[in-house]
Amino acid sequence: MKVAGRTFHWEEGKCLIFDDSLTHEVWNCSSKNRVVLLFDFWHPDLSEAERKTLGMLDSLTNYQNQYTDHIVERQRQLVREIYQGTEEVKKR
Repeated sequence: MKVAGRTFHWEEGKCLIFDDSLTHEVWNCSSKNRVVLLFDFWHPDLSEAERKTLGMLDSLTNYQNQYTDHIVERQRQLVREIYQGTEEVKKR
């Protein structure tokens, strides 16, 4: 794994913590699957007001993602309905 230009090596059975707000990349050169468990931590320098604001922004982002997922699914549904209608017209 490379974080902010520094290379780190994952060791089996050990935890590895890094700041993913920094530019980073990971790779798995082995033939084994790797499972990653992610946790979010507040930066210790954030004030309570900043944490609250970021929490609200995160909630808004989650809401937007759910809304977008709903819109995309509805669009797919409409395309299927149009396609089915086209197929029925061809049968006539």
